[in-house]
Amino acid sequence: MISFIIPGKPIAQQRPRKGKGKKFYNAQSKIKIDWQWQARMEYCGPILDGPVDLALEFVLEPPKSWPQYRKTYVVDNNRPVMTKPDLDNYVKWVLDCLQGVVYKDDAQVARIIATKRYSEKALTRIEISENL
Repeated sequence: MISFIIPGKPIAQQRPRKGKGKKFYNAQSKIKIDWQWQARMEYCGPILDGPVDLALEFVLEPPKSWPQYRKTYVVDNNRPVMTKPDLDNYVKWVLDCLQGVVYKDDAQVARIIATKRYSEKALTRIEISENL
């Protein structure tokens, strides 16, 4: 099993933007390069070519506008996040970024288990296992 953590606020996949001249562009291309670089620093093994299973945990900090008692409650009771961005957009981001770093193509992913929850420190936890 491969397991690593990407520190910082989890990133959700955005839709392509339309610029001048009706051409589409990716507003997240630089962020994606930085995120992939962090993943490469964490995972130095060979690129997997068989089916893989992913367990993803997206940990977010409670909003600063919340009162302290509410922040403490959601962190201590391991409460799930029920706000936007949606969980599937976080998953899409990770699938795209790990392509070429951990596995050849995101079509190799056979199973995904994903959660998003609150904690005091924001991060993305990734566990990858080969599906034999």
